[in-house]
Amino acid sequence: MGPNIFCSSSSEGPPRAWQSGETNDQINQVPSLRIMPDFAQVYSFLGSVFDPSTKGHLQKLKEMNPIDVETALLLMRNLSINLTSPDFEDQVSSYPTFC
Repeated sequence: MGPNIFCSSSSEGPPRAWQSGETNDQINQVPSLRIMPDFAQVYSFLGSVFDPSTKGHLQKLKEMNPIDVETALLLMRNLSINLTSPDFEDQVSSYPTFC
């Protein structure tokens, strides 16, 4: 029996020993389904958020797939962070306010 190699990630908890000859595929018995957001739907939703004539955003979010909702919220959070960053201060201040 060969030496054990310890592996861990922050979400797995404590490290566990790999046995000699054991592969990552043998350990992670997770189906290899790749879930991708529908970026056309996500960006269409984001565009509608900035359209003052569009209503029902919350209902639209409720109808979207969870991965699309998560992607839209992540992009909106990133936009919020970028717009409040000092690095973008000149670009943000050049846009007219509508309030």
